[in-house]
Amino acid sequence: MKLFLKLVFLIFISLNLFSDELELQSQDKKAGDVLSSSEWNSVMKKLRSSSRKVKDEMLLGNWTCTGMAFSGESFDSVAGWSADNTPAPFTVYKRSGYSLTFATGNPGTWDASANTPNGDLFGNDHPLTGKFKVLNNELFISWSDSIQRSFALKFHGPNRFTGKKTGHFSGPLRNFYCDKQS
Repeated sequence: MKLFLKLVFLIFISLNLFSDELELQSQDKKAGDVLSSSEWNSVMKKLRSSSRKVKDEMLLGNWTCTGMAFSGESFDSVAGWSADNTPAPFTVYKRSGYSLTFATGNPGTWDASANTPNGDLFGNDHPLTGKFKVLNNELFISWSDSIQRSFALKFHGPNRFTGKKTGHFSGPLRNFYCDKQS
């Protein structure tokens, strides 16, 4: 019983540490509320999916992505990107609704051809197809038979992940997030 209470306490404290994208419960609980086993299992499933090691298979499917970058990062003249009204040096450029499909293979493939003619998300006029591999929670993107970009991945439940540039390869995109479509 003591272990159970500690676990429940840990979960309720951790609810405040997760981003808004990871909704662990449908409504707030009050003192004296009881969790059903299905609610408990649902919370545990969401927690496990947000903290486990990222694998290629987790990316498979269709995603809609949003990329964000500051103005000094080469997006001021790229089609599909728009600026907010924040003065430099903190002007944020954003690309929303970017379709990206990951498919199985060795290595896997990615396809962004649905974004034609404005297909640039990763920067520098990349092609709309290529290959990918996940290694130690890091997504490596390639085209022209060379690894071009790398992003540290973090899942926020089974239907959203974020990517943050690791610095191993060039390119202006610093971070993005994707929501699963199918």
